[in-house]
Amino acid sequence: MLISKIMRTNLVLAPPESSFETLLCQIAELAPRQVYIVNEELKLMGIITGYDLLKLALPTYADANLLSAVDDSDDFLKKHVAAVKERKAHEFMVTEFTTLKPDDHALTAEAILVEKRFNALPVLNEKDVLVGEVHRRDVLTYMANLCFACNLKKLETVDLSLINTNNDASRIFKQLLDDLAG
Repeated sequence: MLISKIMRTNLVLAPPESSFETLLCQIAELAPRQVYIVNEELKLMGIITGYDLLKLALPTYADANLLSAVDDSDDFLKKHVAAVKERKAHEFMVTEFTTLKPDDHALTAEAILVEKRFNALPVLNEKDVLVGEVHRRDVLTYMANLCFACNLKKLETVDLSLINTNNDASRIFKQLLDDLAG
């Protein structure tokens, strides 16, 4: 299967002058894996992930022990975010990235995703214009559709905040088993 058949084309794009604040709000609101920084021709200039934003906002010396000892973590976080909120995407975007072409095979994508330990890769056309992205989930979906009918019972999400007792947990687990058994 070609990448062009499984790639996603609904992406979050931003210009290089986008602020940290804008990017953080976009990632929080839209929940993309990454924001693609593009120029006016939609040529890919850089990529910013949620991890990149966290890395920029939190001090490098902040480890789990230090952060658990902070008295007012909200205040601590607000202070560090305020210090970087005006930074521009072009200042901290990742500019070295691996890409795919629309005529690459899905297995090529999976090999690169595994080798590079990425979850998603941008897809560029012959003019190096961003045309899509492929997630590991896209390759898994392709594999499932190719190898199985996938008419199996579907697993559904469970809102764990609604579970109050061990009895509730046992009941929900039994329901999961019953649902899968058919």
